[in-house]
Amino acid sequence: MVGPGEVDDSLLAETAEECQRFGRVVECEVRETRNVAPEYAVQIFIKFSHKDEAFKGTSFFLCLHLFNPLVFSLYSFVLMIES
Repeated sequence: MVGPGEVDDSLLAETAEECQRFGRVVECEVRETRNVAPEYAVQIFIKFSHKDEAFKGTSFFLCLHLFNPLVFSLYSFVLMIES
């Protein structure tokens, strides 16, 4: 994982690839906001094709937060379902 100011072009591809294990990723977007607290600087939006896939991804990232809050706190994940 990267922190503020460290977002590069490969992060999008790596994130989408990693999330494929939960299901089909329809869309993935990485946003970096400047002049905010570091824990809010990087946002990742992931859209899955089915709600079950989004639930699996959500469960994984919640567990990641519980067991390693330092890593997870640098990111804000939004998991969406294709409508």
